[in-house]
Amino acid sequence: MEQSGVDATESLFRGRSSRRTGFESLDSNGTPYPSKVQQMNKVLYTIPQVADMTNLSKSTIYREITANRLQPIIVRSKMRIDNDALDAYIQLCKKKQSVASLTGGLDDQ
Repeated sequence: MEQSGVDATESLFRGRSSRRTGFESLDSNGTPYPSKVQQMNKVLYTIPQVADMTNLSKSTIYREITANRLQPIIVRSKMRIDNDALDAYIQLCKKKQSVASLTGGLDDQ
């Protein structure tokens, strides 16, 4: 019996070690799900990774660090952002946005 392209590909991934394939299975569109190892949250992110995750530019991330709105960790002269600092930054942005909406867009900058 012939299998469709997605079903055939899924059967290739099913049962294989995620260490060898890097993927556990396929979603309904045929896109591989990352393995559990790939899904684990990182503890520290680089500036380009933070920029990509937040859909901001690297320059904006550096400006937010300079303005003390985003707290980096320095590890052997490398700047990293941890999950807690990123969460705190996002909460700060949400709080600032809600204050701006209450004051009609006027803030105390």
